[in-house]
Amino acid sequence: MLTARDMTTNEIFLDDTLTDVEFDLICGTYVCHTGFGDQTAMRSWFPSLTTFEGSGEDYGRWNGQREDSFFRRLDEINNVNREASSRGPINAKKWRDLMRGTKELRRLRDDIEKWSDAFIRQQLTQ
Repeated sequence: MLTARDMTTNEIFLDDTLTDVEFDLICGTYVCHTGFGDQTAMRSWFPSLTTFEGSGEDYGRWNGQREDSFFRRLDEINNVNREASSRGPINAKKWRDLMRGTKELRRLRDDIEKWSDAFIRQQLTQ
């Protein structure tokens, strides 16, 4: 946990990050039996943080496209006329496939990350 104190007012500010368990709860993650002995698999209603971060759908912030995807997924979950397999929690491999994005988008995101890093480092060394 990061804390910062305002030296003028003596007020303390906390930057409290979520734990992995809290992220899993928010995403609706379950441990499910696969039907093969004691083997289990993780399934979730929404992609886990580790699946989402760095994916083709990670724009670094919430935007209209993410909003649309969120509500499309809610519609899938709530639509009782859909096939049951598309309404339930999804395994990590399927989420990775869904969150992959295009090759061009992934390349652009990586380039922007490199350019931003180089710019910041250049500014810090001046």
